[in-house]
Amino acid sequence: MKKIVTIIFLFSILLNFKVLSQDKVEEKHNFITYLKSSNHKNFFAIDFTQFKTKFEKVYFVNQLYQIDDVIVCDKNLDSDSFLVSSFEDKSDTHIKALILGEKLDTESRAKKMSEKEKKQWLKIHDKFTK
Repeated sequence: MKKIVTIIFLFSILLNFKVLSQDKVEEKHNFITYLKSSNHKNFFAIDFTQFKTKFEKVYFVNQLYQIDDVIVCDKNLDSDSFLVSSFEDKSDTHIKALILGEKLDTESRAKKMSEKEKKQWLKIHDKFTK
């Protein structure tokens, strides 16, 4: 089942890359950057400046918590970057595809929801506000 989900994510990302301009492709690639490997884990930085609203950040991170192969290492949604990791047995390409898939889903969801719906959703799901 996980292989099918991964294939679907990769396919959707490839389709999105195909229709985007070269600048947009570069922007998508710069969204997640491999940092280093340590203690059998790979670490990645996510560029949070690409999210326009608090809703997008909270929704995206909540989605990351649902991915078995991704470990959320950060709690600060106000930063320009966000740290996640994975175990070394998961390829960088696999992790990047999963995370880019969640970014696309987040952007799609944000476009479909009204401001009122977003506020209501945040009241229930925003566990990051101090």
